[in-house]
Amino acid sequence: MPPARTHRGRTGARPLRGVRLIAQGATNRAVAEGLFLAPHTVSSHLRHAFAELGVNSRVELARVIAELEDEGRAGPGG
Repeated sequence: MPPARTHRGRTGARPLRGVRLIAQGATNRAVAEGLFLAPHTVSSHLRHAFAELGVNSRVELARVIAELEDEGRAGPGG
């Protein structure tokens, strides 16, 4: 069983928007165009998010982002 993930990281609002778009299936290029960033910048944000969240693929990223968003909707105390 993989270790439990907690997201108490340092990811800022703009990189987080990009990570959410990636998790929804957007390409690095599409995110870069939508956020007015260079594709390399998006790739860098994505690598940092992978490391911060302990994931190795976009599929894992999507799953973790969905879990975090579900936890956020549940609010304190579930």
